[in-house]
Amino acid sequence: MRRFVALAAAVALTGITASGQVAGMHRGIYIGVGNYQATNMIASAKGELQPNGTFVTYPTGSNANPQGWGNMWHAADDPNNRGVITYQLTGQLPNTTFDFTLFDTVLPGTTQTFWSRPFSTITIGFPQNVTDVTLNSDGYVVGIDNNNAPTADQVVRLDLKNGTWAGTTLTFPTNVVNPGLGGFAYDRLAGNYYFANSRGSAQLFSLNSTFAGLTTVATTTSTMIVADLGGDLLEDGTWISSSFNGNLYDFVAAGANTWTAGPASTNFTTDVSRERYSAPGSGYYACFLNPFGASYMHQIAYMDATTTPHTVTTLNAMAVLPNVSNTTFIMEAHALYNNDLCTVRTGKATWDINIRPDPVLSQYAGRNFVVVASLTTPNRANPIALPSGRELFLAPDPLTNLIVKGLSAPFVQNTIGTLDPFGNATGKIDLSLLAPNRLAVNGTVVHFAGIVLNPAAPDGVDWVLEPWAFVVNILP
Repeated sequence: MRRFVALAAAVALTGITASGQVAGMHRGIYIGVGNYQATNMIASAKGELQPNGTFVTYPTGSNANPQGWGNMWHAADDPNNRGVITYQLTGQLPNTTFDFTLFDTVLPGTTQTFWSRPFSTITIGFPQNVTDVTLNSDGYVVGIDNNNAPTADQVVRLDLKNGTWAGTTLTFPTNVVNPGLGGFAYDRLAGNYYFANSRGSAQLFSLNSTFAGLTTVATTTSTMIVADLGGDLLEDGTWISSSFNGNLYDFVAAGANTWTAGPASTNFTTDVSRERYSAPGSGYYACFLNPFGASYMHQIAYMDATTTPHTVTTLNAMAVLPNVSNTTFIMEAHALYNNDLCTVRTGKATWDINIRPDPVLSQYAGRNFVVVASLTTPNRANPIALPSGRELFLAPDPLTNLIVKGLSAPFVQNTIGTLDPFGNATGKIDLSLLAPNRLAVNGTVVHFAGIVLNPAAPDGVDWVLEPWAFVVNILP
């Protein structure tokens, strides 16, 4: 345990930390653009704001590549860290399908369809109107289906491997509209979920890992706080929201039970996306829309949440989006390649630990890596700060010690080693050898953290992996 912490804290040479691990720097921000217009599918697009501040959009529709159109207000991290999982309509009406697909931003293009069905049967079964989505520690896509049909107000989960769904009905207060549309986020530090409603009286909810414990976290009586199409959870536990009613942002401070309005703004904020937890400080990316003119103008900014009000640093000039209708707008802005450490179910009691620090350049191929875990929850407000300013969310305990000493097999394996020629590695979790009453451990949260080592890099660390909460969920 001490050896691992010493490796993380050692200073080798001074220099600039890797892109994406400096406050306000990113490796690309996926944008989902659109409107449901059957006769004008160029209103939809997928693309990104590139690190150089340039918008790139790929029109979607039956004659476009990648295909797919609709309201693109949703994106979940790909378990392999190569892009986003989104849902879309594919093909022209009436021969349209409703799909969940992988948009690979490295290629770019839509490379995989996880689930599909004819759009004409949307009134049967679920999902019917899934709002924002996230990824959980089984590697499933999770969101709220808030349609008024038989599956209304269910938290739904898509098993990407099998293309199958499960759902659990939730009971909301009667005044809640569009639950989940105001953002749906997996808490990488605690293993539960947070989500907000949209275009109504703003409310924030939390949901435990078993989907059985729905809690109202915060409400408001202010008519000036109306969340728009997205929100996200910052590292300190603050929920940040886009705004639809004249505020630059709205938020629920960590531990608070009421919403607070941000400063007034002439721009609409249509979505927000957290930056890396491993970057210094606490911040997020916000997508601004100025619809007052013949063409809608768009801008994405970095917001420093450690200042009051949040300091705005624009990442591009206000611009019309290329290749799409000039009166469409960005519904989703999602920071890319931040899912460099996560777990994916492979069996009833087995999971892979995906370690993917750089899916674009594979620049860490051959580097040594260390991934450890603890049963102790990391301190949200006080992570381990490396001399470069990067942050490691780890609370070392006996489990950490066992992993570092190589004594955690067969339960946790292959978490210390060398990255392959593509800069990747895969650890293993195997709980199949637990006692016959192994289901009793379900709900236990294991907190993973890790680093990629390089003696010539700042802190002796090339890359700090994002924290990841693994929730034990052994199937019968």
